[in-house]
Amino acid sequence: MNDAGRAPILLIDTVDVALNTKGKDDHLRVLLSELAMAGLRTLVASRPGEARQLVSLGCRTMRLMEYSDPEFVAAVGAYARAFVTGGDGFDAEVHATALLQAAAQGYPIKEICRNPLTLRMLYTIYAPRNINITEIDVVSLYRAFWHRRVEADIRTDGGATVPTESDLSHAAMQAAVTMLVEGLPEVQLDMLTRELENSSLNGRDLHALVGRGVLRISDYGVDRRIGFFHQTFFEHAAAIAILRLGKRPALDALFERWAKYNGNLFLGATLERALVLAELEIMPVRIASERLLLTLLDHGPAGLNILAYTYVHRSAVPVVVENRLRDQIASNDALVIERLLELAANAASARRPALIKILGLILDTGNSRWTRSALELLLRFATPDLDMVAGLVRGKGLTQFFIDNATFPQARDLFIEFLGRYFERDPEWVLDQCALLFIDAVRRRADPT
Repeated sequence: MNDAGRAPILLIDTVDVALNTKGKDDHLRVLLSELAMAGLRTLVASRPGEARQLVSLGCRTMRLMEYSDPEFVAAVGAYARAFVTGGDGFDAEVHATALLQAAAQGYPIKEICRNPLTLRMLYTIYAPRNINITEIDVVSLYRAFWHRRVEADIRTDGGATVPTESDLSHAAMQAAVTMLVEGLPEVQLDMLTRELENSSLNGRDLHALVGRGVLRISDYGVDRRIGFFHQTFFEHAAAIAILRLGKRPALDALFERWAKYNGNLFLGATLERALVLAELEIMPVRIASERLLLTLLDHGPAGLNILAYTYVHRSAVPVVVENRLRDQIASNDALVIERLLELAANAASARRPALIKILGLILDTGNSRWTRSALELLLRFATPDLDMVAGLVRGKGLTQFFIDNATFPQARDLFIEFLGRYFERDPEWVLDQCALLFIDAVRRRADPT
């Protein structure tokens, strides 16, 4: 290729496993350095968390963005043609518009539909007419996928009872545990088959799970390898296996392993999902999860990172945990604040009242970027929870804040958008705020100094 004047590009997809395996991470860094010295352009795929570990090599980071509006419409049309049957009169563009409107109103369906993976999952397990656009969030989507494709084999929006022999959850859990122990998202098919059979399970269940789209088999290389269709679902499956097969001892063991390898993103993702799902399990597991939430308070930034995730996605956390997060916000802890801002939009609707209060604390920081992000989220929450958001906004005295802080134009515009939405509820108050902002704008134009 060089002789032909066509510079080769090497694609490595992906490096997540290497970056989370002791020894292999150093080997990867050496390899990438040598490739750079040889003048070979290399494209490396990874999750954002792992990508940050390669900053020291001077890598240029390109983040794959979400679907744009036109791409979203095209994607919905493709999934409708692939998964929807018997839908006479179904218009993919109209359906996409409805979903986009729900997203614009602040529902978590926005994050699901804008992400290629979760959009595919959504249409894999639901027919469009059966999507509950106001209630579904990312955790409930993964739980629904587990129920409809692992515990059963439901491929339409029908509610028919499924025979019990179609439940392959034990096979899926055994697969996830084996991969977790190996520290790999893929293992040899023959080895995993033996593990299932040693546990009195049917090795053919693995192929059944492949047929359901839960597992996939790779024929690359000498050994056929098997893994879940996506790394995030592997983490979800591993969390379920820990809670249901190993219960409290397994949850404790996972925590201890995470603490030993502090910063391991595989273990951290599995632990945080397990702590969220634990509140749906039996009482000993629920109690153990609450105890671990308290223990995480003593594990520095990595512990706070997981606590922020559980705060958003659990229905409740211990009061001590919530107070600690509030204290971190008050002290301008960037890690906690940005983690909460990143996750809040995907919270279940029942969690929004608590998050609205948290966003009020973030407004108090006076940070321009955080203020803008908090107001964006409050606008999203305002359609289903307008009065609650209005109570917070009115109590913060934001009109005077933006008069005193003219360097926050984007956040001010979001506040003005809120005033427009709230006009029908209290036109007199809204007009008073608009008048104050208008007077300030006239004053500034007359006196630019």
